[in-house]
Amino acid sequence: MTDVPSFTFLSFNTQDLDNGNFDIALERIPVHDHDKIMRFKFEKDRRLALGSYLLRWYYACHVLGLPRKDVVFDTLAFGKPCLRLMEERWVDFNLSHDGHWVILGGTVVPNHRVGVDVVDMTQSIGGVDDFIVAFEPQLTEREKSLLRNRTGSQRQRTFFQIWALKESYIKATGQGLSLDLGQLCLFPEKVTSRGTNEEGDSKGCSRWRISLHGKDQKD
Repeated sequence: MTDVPSFTFLSFNTQDLDNGNFDIALERIPVHDHDKIMRFKFEKDRRLALGSYLLRWYYACHVLGLPRKDVVFDTLAFGKPCLRLMEERWVDFNLSHDGHWVILGGTVVPNHRVGVDVVDMTQSIGGVDDFIVAFEPQLTEREKSLLRNRTGSQRQRTFFQIWALKESYIKATGQGLSLDLGQLCLFPEKVTSRGTNEEGDSKGCSRWRISLHGKDQKD
């Protein structure tokens, strides 16, 4: 794999599957993956599943330039997905979906991990204060202080940013909720909407790079 970026970020809006485009897109992925998509009862879930398969196959065949016959998707420890290569090499990637969006992050750097999380900032969660209280055991004192200084929609937005960063980190490690999120501080104010990278400032994540991106809902 030559001239491949060390890190790749891809996104897909499932609204693009309107007007008969679902069946056209389904034909672009191998037949053996079709049942994994069509088994979902609701159309929204089928669209999200198709979007995730479109992204992983696009990443493997178009970004990495692998022939389809050589593509082997596998899992690492804790069920983390990867793209298995020859000679015991693998490419780490991660997927997330929310609302109409599906995203993929992948890296070809040996022994590096990537985790991504997408959040629909427009979703309604009812009483934001009660919602945040339910998650307080997973928040650090610094994060709680930041949220107390926010009001209304800005408070909800900040919480979503904090939680997306935490989700991305635990997905990158592959350890899931076995991690103590109350000891993991990933401060969104240190990461710009343009994706400026900052080193994690919490014990255990200082070797990681974090990036927070915003996307126009009309895109």
